[in-house]
Amino acid sequence: MPPGTPGTPERTPPGAGAGRDTGGTGTPTPRRIVLRIRRVVSFVWLFALRFVQSNLVITVEILTPRDRTSPGIVELPLRCRSRAEIATFSSLINLTPGTLTLEVRRDPPALWVHGTHTHSAEEFRHDLWDLETRMLTAWRPVDETIPPVPPSPRGDGGAGRAGGTGETGETGKGRTP
Repeated sequence: MPPGTPGTPERTPPGAGAGRDTGGTGTPTPRRIVLRIRRVVSFVWLFALRFVQSNLVITVEILTPRDRTSPGIVELPLRCRSRAEIATFSSLINLTPGTLTLEVRRDPPALWVHGTHTHSAEEFRHDLWDLETRMLTAWRPVDETIPPVPPSPRGDGGAGRAGGTGETGETGKGRTP
C-alpha cells in the first residue's frame, strides 16, 4: 500500500524528529556525542583547576603565619534532582580543600556547606552554584536545560555575610550554627 493510505503507519524520515538530533533512530548522533564529551571534559578541567587553586590557597594558609581564614556555613538550595546528582555534588565539595558538606536535605534538595575562606556568603554560594551548573550540564542530556539558580535561603536576598547572625543561614568565625 502506498504511504498515506488509511491503516498504514506513517514513517518519519531520518533526521525529522521533533527537534531532536537523533537521526530518527533514537540514538544520539555524532554531533550530540561530541558535544557531551566536550561538556564532560570541560567540567573535569574546571574541577581540576579549582582543586589545584584550593590546594594552593590552603598551602599558603598553612605556610604563612598570618591567619586569612574567614570560616562560614551557608545553606545552598540545589537544582539536583536525583540521589546520584546530590551525592556527586556533595562529594565534589568534600574533595575540594577548604570546603565540607555538613548536612544534606533531599526534599527540597539543599546542602549546608562549610568553607574556610568564606568572605562573602553570597559569593561563596554563587561559586558553589557555578560548580553545580557545570556538573549538571556535563551529566544531563544535551538538549535539557538547567533550571535557574534558586533564590537565597530564608529571604535574605544574598545580603548576609558569612559572619552573620545565623538568621540568614550563615554563621561566621567564632559563632555556632
